[in-house]
Amino acid sequence: MEMFLELPDATCTAARDGLRPFETRDMLFLAALLQRGGNTGYFVEIKGGTIIPETECVERADVKSRISRATVRQWFREGYYPFRRMFVNGKGHGLVIRYMGDELRSASRWKSKEPWALGKSLKWPFEKGRDPLLGNLHKIPLLEWEDSLPLSKGEVYCPLDGQVLPVKAEIITDPITWKQLCGRHWRVLLCPHCLGQIQVEMIRMN
Repeated sequence: MEMFLELPDATCTAARDGLRPFETRDMLFLAALLQRGGNTGYFVEIKGGTIIPETECVERADVKSRISRATVRQWFREGYYPFRRMFVNGKGHGLVIRYMGDELRSASRWKSKEPWALGKSLKWPFEKGRDPLLGNLHKIPLLEWEDSLPLSKGEVYCPLDGQVLPVKAEIITDPITWKQLCGRHWRVLLCPHCLGQIQVEMIRMN
Protein backbone atom coordinates (compact mmCIF):
# COMPACT_ATOMS: atom_id res chain seq x y z
CA MET A 1 0.00 0.00 0.00
CA GLU A 2 3.02 2.29 0.45
CA MET A 3 3.02 2.95 -3.31
CA PHE A 4 -0.23 4.89 -2.82
CA LEU A 5 0.89 7.06 0.11
CA GLU A 6 3.13 9.48 -1.76
CA LEU A 7 2.85 11.03 -5.20
CA PRO A 8 5.83 10.59 -7.54
CA ASP A 9 7.57 13.89 -8.21
CA ALA A 10 8.33 15.34 -11.62
CA THR A 11 11.80 13.81 -11.65
CA CYS A 12 10.58 10.24 -11.06
CA THR A 13 11.42 8.17 -14.15
CA ALA A 14 11.25 4.63 -12.73
CA ALA A 15 8.79 2.60 -10.70
CA ARG A 16 9.46 3.17 -7.00
CA ASP A 17 9.22 -0.54 -6.12
CA GLY A 18 12.21 -1.25 -8.37
CA LEU A 19 10.24 -3.43 -10.79
CA ARG A 20 9.98 -3.04 -14.54
CA PRO A 21 6.91 -1.10 -15.75
CA PHE A 22 4.98 -4.17 -16.93
CA GLU A 23 5.19 -5.84 -13.50
CA THR A 24 5.20 -2.88 -11.08
CA ARG A 25 2.55 -2.24 -8.44
CA ASP A 26 3.39 1.48 -8.56
CA MET A 27 0.21 2.58 -10.30
CA LEU A 28 0.80 6.23 -9.42
CA PHE A 29 4.05 6.07 -11.39
CA LEU A 30 2.29 4.61 -14.45
CA ALA A 31 -0.42 7.27 -14.14
CA ALA A 32 2.21 10.02 -13.85
CA LEU A 33 4.01 8.59 -16.87
CA LEU A 34 0.84 8.69 -18.98
CA GLN A 35 0.16 12.23 -17.81
CA ARG A 36 3.73 13.35 -18.43
CA GLY A 37 3.72 11.86 -21.92
CA GLY A 38 0.88 14.12 -23.05
CA ASN A 39 -0.07 13.02 -26.55
CA THR A 40 3.21 11.27 -27.28
CA GLY A 41 2.68 7.93 -28.96
CA TYR A 42 5.70 6.10 -27.52
CA PHE A 43 7.92 5.80 -24.47
CA VAL A 44 11.40 4.33 -24.26
CA GLU A 45 12.76 2.09 -21.50
CA ILE A 46 16.41 2.63 -20.68
CA LYS A 47 18.69 0.20 -18.89
CA GLY A 48 18.23 0.55 -15.15
CA GLY A 49 14.42 0.73 -15.28
CA THR A 50 14.08 4.32 -16.43
CA ILE A 51 11.16 4.97 -18.77
CA ILE A 52 10.49 8.36 -20.38
CA PRO A 53 8.46 9.80 -23.27
CA GLU A 54 10.23 9.24 -26.56
CA THR A 55 10.12 12.98 -27.20
CA GLU A 56 12.46 13.50 -24.20
CA CYS A 57 14.98 10.92 -25.33
CA VAL A 58 18.04 11.92 -27.30
CA GLU A 59 19.77 9.24 -29.33
CA ARG A 60 21.51 6.84 -26.95
CA ALA A 61 22.82 3.29 -26.95
CA ASP A 62 21.27 2.04 -23.70
CA VAL A 63 17.63 1.98 -24.84
CA LYS A 64 16.14 -1.44 -24.05
CA SER A 65 12.73 -1.13 -25.67
CA ARG A 66 10.24 1.21 -27.30
CA ILE A 67 6.77 1.03 -25.71
CA SER A 68 3.51 2.36 -27.10
CA ARG A 69 1.26 4.61 -25.05
CA ALA A 70 -1.54 2.05 -25.45
CA THR A 71 0.70 -0.61 -23.87
CA VAL A 72 1.48 1.57 -20.83
CA ARG A 73 -2.25 2.26 -20.46
CA GLN A 74 -2.94 -1.49 -20.65
CA TRP A 75 -0.41 -2.14 -17.87
CA PHE A 76 -2.19 0.47 -15.76
CA ARG A 77 -5.63 -0.96 -16.55
CA GLU A 78 -4.64 -4.55 -15.75
CA GLY A 79 -2.58 -3.63 -12.68
CA TYR A 80 -5.07 -1.28 -11.05
CA TYR A 81 -8.43 -2.73 -12.07
CA PRO A 82 -8.40 -6.57 -11.78
CA PHE A 83 -11.21 -6.48 -9.20
CA ARG A 84 -13.37 -4.12 -11.25
CA ARG A 85 -12.79 -6.13 -14.45
CA MET A 86 -13.86 -9.32 -12.66
CA PHE A 87 -17.13 -7.63 -11.68
CA VAL A 88 -17.84 -6.17 -15.11
CA ASN A 89 -17.22 -9.51 -16.84
CA GLY A 90 -19.13 -11.51 -14.25
CA LYS A 91 -16.13 -13.75 -13.64
CA GLY A 92 -14.82 -15.24 -10.40
CA HIS A 93 -15.63 -18.94 -10.92
CA GLY A 94 -14.94 -20.91 -7.77
CA LEU A 95 -14.41 -17.81 -5.62
CA VAL A 96 -16.36 -16.37 -2.71
CA ILE A 97 -16.35 -12.55 -3.01
CA ARG A 98 -17.33 -10.13 -0.25
CA TYR A 99 -17.51 -6.35 -0.49
CA MET A 100 -17.67 -4.29 2.69
CA GLY A 101 -18.90 -7.36 4.57
CA ASP A 102 -21.64 -8.31 2.09
CA GLU A 103 -21.23 -11.57 0.19
CA LEU A 104 -21.79 -10.83 -3.49
CA ARG A 105 -20.75 -14.21 -4.82
CA SER A 106 -20.80 -17.73 -3.44
CA ALA A 107 -18.30 -20.23 -4.83
CA SER A 108 -20.83 -21.33 -7.45
CA ARG A 109 -22.59 -18.14 -8.58
CA TRP A 110 -23.08 -14.40 -8.28
CA LYS A 111 -25.94 -13.52 -5.95
CA SER A 112 -28.74 -12.11 -8.08
CA LYS A 113 -27.63 -8.83 -9.70
CA GLU A 114 -25.37 -7.75 -6.85
CA PRO A 115 -22.18 -6.84 -8.76
CA TRP A 116 -24.05 -4.67 -11.26
CA ALA A 117 -26.12 -3.03 -8.55
CA LEU A 118 -22.81 -2.09 -6.96
CA GLY A 119 -21.56 -0.87 -10.33
CA LYS A 120 -24.46 1.53 -10.74
CA SER A 121 -23.82 3.07 -7.31
CA LEU A 122 -20.22 4.09 -8.00
CA LYS A 123 -18.90 7.50 -9.04
CA TRP A 124 -17.50 5.66 -12.09
CA PRO A 125 -20.40 3.27 -12.83
CA PHE A 126 -20.42 0.10 -14.89
CA GLU A 127 -22.97 -2.49 -15.91
CA LYS A 128 -22.77 -6.11 -16.98
CA GLY A 129 -20.37 -6.42 -19.88
CA ARG A 130 -20.00 -2.65 -20.33
CA ASP A 131 -17.60 -0.30 -18.58
CA PRO A 132 -17.47 3.35 -19.70
CA LEU A 133 -14.43 3.97 -17.49
CA LEU A 134 -12.14 1.21 -18.74
CA GLY A 135 -13.49 1.51 -22.28
CA ASN A 136 -12.59 5.21 -22.40
CA LEU A 137 -9.53 5.31 -20.17
CA HIS A 138 -7.58 7.06 -22.92
CA LYS A 139 -9.94 10.05 -22.57
CA ILE A 140 -9.83 10.30 -18.78
CA PRO A 141 -7.18 12.51 -17.12
CA LEU A 142 -5.10 10.95 -14.36
CA LEU A 143 -3.67 12.73 -11.32
CA GLU A 144 -5.69 15.85 -12.09
CA TRP A 145 -7.73 16.68 -9.02
CA GLU A 146 -9.24 19.94 -7.84
CA ASP A 147 -7.58 19.61 -4.45
CA SER A 148 -4.37 17.89 -3.35
CA LEU A 149 -4.04 18.09 0.42
CA PRO A 150 -1.90 16.04 2.82
CA LEU A 151 -3.39 12.62 3.47
CA SER A 152 -5.51 12.10 6.56
CA LYS A 153 -5.14 8.95 8.64
CA GLY A 154 -5.99 5.86 6.59
CA GLU A 155 -6.21 7.72 3.27
CA VAL A 156 -4.33 6.93 0.07
CA TYR A 157 -4.01 8.54 -3.35
CA CYS A 158 -6.11 7.08 -6.17
CA PRO A 159 -4.84 8.03 -9.67
CA LEU A 160 -8.39 8.99 -10.67
CA ASP A 161 -10.03 10.21 -7.51
CA GLY A 162 -7.28 11.75 -5.42
CA GLN A 163 -7.42 11.29 -1.67
CA VAL A 164 -9.70 8.41 -0.68
CA LEU A 165 -10.32 6.16 2.29
CA PRO A 166 -10.12 2.59 0.92
CA VAL A 167 -12.91 0.09 1.43
CA LYS A 168 -12.38 -3.61 2.16
CA ALA A 169 -13.24 -6.61 0.05
CA GLU A 170 -12.40 -10.30 0.46
CA ILE A 171 -11.71 -13.09 -1.98
CA ILE A 172 -11.87 -16.67 -0.72
CA THR A 173 -11.27 -19.84 -2.72
CA ASP A 174 -13.91 -22.55 -3.09
CA PRO A 175 -14.75 -24.46 0.15
CA ILE A 176 -13.46 -27.65 -1.49
CA THR A 177 -9.96 -26.12 -1.64
CA TRP A 178 -9.95 -25.85 2.14
CA LYS A 179 -10.81 -29.54 2.42
CA GLN A 180 -7.94 -30.27 0.07
CA LEU A 181 -5.57 -28.12 2.19
CA CYS A 182 -4.97 -25.54 -0.52
CA GLY A 183 -7.43 -22.82 0.48
CA ARG A 184 -6.60 -19.12 0.25
CA HIS A 185 -8.23 -16.01 1.72
CA TRP A 186 -7.20 -12.52 0.56
CA ARG A 187 -8.12 -9.09 1.86
CA VAL A 188 -8.32 -6.41 -0.83
CA LEU A 189 -8.32 -2.64 -0.32
CA LEU A 190 -10.13 -0.69 -3.04
CA CYS A 191 -10.89 2.87 -4.04
CA PRO A 192 -14.56 3.41 -3.06
CA HIS A 193 -15.25 5.40 -6.23
CA CYS A 194 -13.66 3.37 -9.04
CA LEU A 195 -12.71 0.02 -7.38
CA GLY A 196 -9.04 0.56 -8.17
CA GLN A 197 -6.98 -2.04 -6.31
CA ILE A 198 -4.79 -0.47 -3.63
CA GLN A 199 -3.57 -3.59 -1.84
CA VAL A 200 -3.99 -7.35 -1.87
CA GLU A 201 -2.92 -9.28 1.21
CA MET A 202 -3.23 -13.01 1.88
CA ILE A 203 -4.56 -13.30 5.43
CA ARG A 204 -5.25 -17.04 5.67
CA MET A 205 -4.20 -20.25 3.97
CA ASN A 206 -4.02 -23.96 4.69
